[in-house]
Amino acid sequence: MLVAASSFWQSALFESPWMLTVTLVAAAVVLFWHGVRRDDRRARRVAPIMLLLAMGLWLMSWEVTTPAETVTDQTRQLVNLASSPYDASKVAALFDAEAGVLAADGGLVEVTREPIVDALGRAVKTYHVERHWVTVHEVEVDGPRAATRFVVRTWLGGEYGGRPVRTEWQLIWKRTLDDQWRIHSVQWLELNGQDPPRGIIW
Repeated sequence: MLVAASSFWQSALFESPWMLTVTLVAAAVVLFWHGVRRDDRRARRVAPIMLLLAMGLWLMSWEVTTPAETVTDQTRQLVNLASSPYDASKVAALFDAEAGVLAADGGLVEVTREPIVDALGRAVKTYHVERHWVTVHEVEVDGPRAATRFVVRTWLGGEYGGRPVRTEWQLIWKRTLDDQWRIHSVQWLELNGQDPPRGIIW
């Protein structure tokens, strides 16, 4: 389990700025109201400054992309690519050249990038993945490594038509020398609440 490196302030300022923004706006309103009622010029002058700070914070959060946001977006991108129509080249671009697979118990499965990409493509074709919903519920960053844990709810077609499937996964990401994030390992954790059997995908 990786330890999250994002500090409280990084999260509050860049990833979830709404709490600080709302706090600043609320404080500005209270100050302005107090200034009007008590004829306090200083409070009335400070209130607009706090509103400007809130606006600046919100705009800054849009301009800055943290590693946690990057791997979260790329996790969603991978899931969106791993469905019909399957784009093998774009999927491969998200993986490190030395990427591997971990079993649900953490043991290493001897699979490298190209077989992973091929196996995902076969699974999409075999099980007729028609549509899906992904929920990323855990993101941890530790320097040049990161982990995303997420749930995919998939609706299958073809001979499996009408069958919903819930899977849970974990990706370990590695930051490259050119500051790109690539998948270092894939771990399939659950299939409909049970340990996934080997051989379905790899």
